[in-house]
Amino acid sequence: PCREEGGGEDAIGHGGAEVVLDDASLLGFERQGHACVRSLIRGEALVALQKAVDEEWDARLLSVFQQKIRVLGLDAKDAAFAASADSLTSVDDARASLVGWCAAKGIEVPFLQAFNLHNGGSAASQAIRRVACCPRLGQAAAKLLGVDSARLYQSSAFYKRPGHGETSWHMDLHTAPLDTNSMLTIWIALSFVETLEDSPLVFASGSHRDFALPYWHSTRGMIEHSQRSYPCASHAPLRPGDATAHHGWTLHSAPPNFSGRTRRAFALSYVADDAPILPEAPAGEPFPPGLRQSPHAEDLESYAAWLPGLRRKHLFSEGKAGGAVSGGKGAKSQKARLVARHPAIPLVWRGAKAPVDGALPPLYISEVA
Repeated sequence: PCREEGGGEDAIGHGGAEVVLDDASLLGFERQGHACVRSLIRGEALVALQKAVDEEWDARLLSVFQQKIRVLGLDAKDAAFAASADSLTSVDDARASLVGWCAAKGIEVPFLQAFNLHNGGSAASQAIRRVACCPRLGQAAAKLLGVDSARLYQSSAFYKRPGHGETSWHMDLHTAPLDTNSMLTIWIALSFVETLEDSPLVFASGSHRDFALPYWHSTRGMIEHSQRSYPCASHAPLRPGDATAHHGWTLHSAPPNFSGRTRRAFALSYVADDAPILPEAPAGEPFPPGLRQSPHAEDLESYAAWLPGLRRKHLFSEGKAGGAVSGGKGAKSQKARLVARHPAIPLVWRGAKAPVDGALPPLYISEVA
């Protein structure tokens, strides 16, 4: 297990033991694209996580509203509304702005999401990091994905208050700048999610194996997928500490919250250690060369702090190396690929086949601050 990234083996209340994934869970994840793990976070570890996420959520609530306003404004091509986010200075003003805009547009107030609560200097953030970087969670993610080693891609808190609307059907990898199939999200219930009125995740079983869906269809096409006749499933009822895991290409949604109480959830997304980064679209172009689309901007603020610097480092290194790296004596030179290896995406499970420093070209293994 890789402990140097800040995770503790007992951070999830298992006493350092592996997360048990039986054959039915592994097969269900492979075939259906989702699985349930009961009591993933237990005992005092669960109480500590609930407290830490609540504290960090409250501390970041203004930025949470600002992020949602920017995303909605850009989606609606309402530049003025998107730009207004930066001028908001209080949670009450931000909430009023969001609610008023949604009412004027005739749409439901959406759920709120906070990114990367594990990154921060507060005691709450450090407590969250111990869970997010727990090697046993990384090991479970690697086992479900069938990969050797895993990195923490992002953490997210989702608080859906009473009356907040439906979460549209989507695929997580559609919002990530990653050229991979090896990604999953572990969604941990922090409150009781007993029925559909509590807004559990609903999965379109088998959609992660539907190559034609993301290949041919736009975001709207993914939302309007009823003719594809996927069997839909939810793992509710969920108790606090229960979790679901879904593949990055699994189509999923959540109904409105009609329960009368806030539904609280914490999600951790993991990727294979060697996940490549998608190329960047040139200035003035809608898509990168050779691609038919770019990632949806919903999660842009999650990776904006590290991806531009990683790309600049890669371009600088390519220039110094003449645009190619060598695979060793007698090997042909080839263009280096940009891989999601950065301190902001910590390695949380190092498998037996993971390369050691120096075993791959420097451009491949580089982790830059």
